[in-house]
Amino acid sequence: MQPGVKAGCDTAALKPGHSLIARMRLSQCVVPEPVLLGGCLLLVSVIMSTIALVLDLVIAKLYRFRVSLCDATEGWQRVAVWLASAALLALLAAAVTCSTPRAAGSGVGLVKQALAGRPQDVAFTSRVMAVKCVSLVCAVASGLTVGKEGPSTHLAYYPSPYPYP
Repeated sequence: MQPGVKAGCDTAALKPGHSLIARMRLSQCVVPEPVLLGGCLLLVSVIMSTIALVLDLVIAKLYRFRVSLCDATEGWQRVAVWLASAALLALLAAAVTCSTPRAAGSGVGLVKQALAGRPQDVAFTSRVMAVKCVSLVCAVASGLTVGKEGPSTHLAYYPSPYPYP
């Protein structure tokens, strides 16, 4: 047995092709659990911060584009362009969300169910994540009063160390 390895841990079983969760369980034999958990939390925080930054930059870019469209017009047309661009983005958000109904809503309830041990297979796919990102950007850039916190919670479950369905 190697020094620093807990008894009963088969480190030779850590082969290429194992899932991330299996690797993490086997790595707990070598790395203490608090260190592993802290590392996972740090990784999830960095990933979610990056996703939030990208979403904020895209939202700001769309908003500036809407403002530039309005600046190019005068009079009552300025109001019409502002309202039309808001309606177009809102309709785009609704259309994208209708393509994947599981992406509708905040997703906090789905995360609670998954953490309680009852994950739904269709709620945590890459398609749901992409649709949620696109629809969130369109909805916020259109000026709808929606918050980013709920969808961000749903998106944060993807890189988390909890088991996937």
